[in-house]
Amino acid sequence: MPGHPIPTLEVTIDDRVATLRLANPQKRNAIDILTAYAIGDAVTEAAQNPEVRAIIITGDAKAFSAGADLAFEITDDILDSVAHHDPDPDVYPMMPAVEHMILSVVRAEVPVIAAVEGAAAGIGASLAFASDLIIASESAFFLLPFGRIGLIPDGGAINTLAAALGRQATMALALCQDRLPAARAAEVGLVAELAPAGEAYEEAQQVAAGFRSSPRGALAATKAAVNRATLVGLEDALAQEATMQTELLATPEHAEGVRAFTEKRAPNFD
Repeated sequence: MPGHPIPTLEVTIDDRVATLRLANPQKRNAIDILTAYAIGDAVTEAAQNPEVRAIIITGDAKAFSAGADLAFEITDDILDSVAHHDPDPDVYPMMPAVEHMILSVVRAEVPVIAAVEGAAAGIGASLAFASDLIIASESAFFLLPFGRIGLIPDGGAINTLAAALGRQATMALALCQDRLPAARAAEVGLVAELAPAGEAYEEAQQVAAGFRSSPRGALAATKAAVNRATLVGLEDALAQEATMQTELLATPEHAEGVRAFTEKRAPNFD
C-alpha cells in the first residue's frame, strides 16, 4: 500500500504451514483497517498456494489481539490505498475490511488455526472465532466488550459463537461482556485444544503438521461441509452488521464510550 506503513503483520511459510503473526505489541496487536485487509489478503494468498496445508494466525505472549485500533485515523489517503478492494461506500470503511478478513478465513480451502495467548478481544476475538480451530493457552481469554463503546459485536461473532455455543451462552458472552477464560472456553466447546501457557503456537504447529498427510481437496471439502452445516447466513449477518454498526458509530453513546475508554474511566450512558 504505497505511501503508508506496512501493516503490522508478519507472514511466513515453512514446511507447508503458513503463519500470520500480528506484530503490533505497543497496541496489543490491535487491528486497523490496513491490517484487516492485509490479513484477508494474506489468508487468501496462502490458501491458494498449492504447497500450503494449513494456516496459523497468532499474536504474541501477551495478546492475540486486543481488538480494533480505536485511535487509528482513516484518512482519504488510506481509503485510496484500499480502493482496489471495492468497499461499500454506504458503510463505515472498517466494516468491509472486517468482512474481507472474516470471509477470507472461512472460505480458505485449508484449515485456519488461531493460536491464542493472552487477550482475544473485540474484533480479535471475532477473528479467532471465525477460524476453524482455536488452540488457546491456559492464560488466554476471550472478551466481546463492544457494548462498552456503544456498538454490537461484529466480525460475524454472533454467528460463529452461536454455532459453537448455542443461544444462551452466546447471549451471555455478548450482553454481559465478561471475560471467558480459555479453560472454560474449552469446556464448552469453543476451544479445540488447551495448551500450557506460552505454548499455544507450538501446539498449533503440531496440529497443523497433521494436515500435511491429507490432500488439499479432502481438507477443503470437509471444511466446507462443516461450514455449510454450522455457519448458515454468515454473509448476510456480516452485511447486516455493517449497516447497524455504521449507524451506531454515529451515536453520542459511541462517542462517550470511546472517550471513556481513552480516559480510562467508566462510560456515562444516560
